[in-house]
Amino acid sequence: MDTVKLKHPLRVKSSSGTDVEVSTLTFSRPKTKHLRHLPKEVLLGTVDKVNPVELLPFIAAVTGLQDAEADEIDLEDLTAVVEKVGELLGKSLSQQTGES
Repeated sequence: MDTVKLKHPLRVKSSSGTDVEVSTLTFSRPKTKHLRHLPKEVLLGTVDKVNPVELLPFIAAVTGLQDAEADEIDLEDLTAVVEKVGELLGKSLSQQTGES
């Protein structure tokens, strides 16, 4: 699994309702269902035109965060998280198209 260590950990609610500090985001392997959370520019191949904030629903979906929790990612950490999303999408999409 791919991970990103956060410089500024998040505080999230666990399933039992207690506050938990998350210092590393773990990304699951993207599946077709996750594509619903991507802006159309990503799917059309114009990733350079995407505002990083538009990727937050996708980030939440592949990391298991709630949308409101993903909204709390520090801007300094968002850069590394978005880079990881690019890597994951690049791997996944190139495997589907047979490109390398």
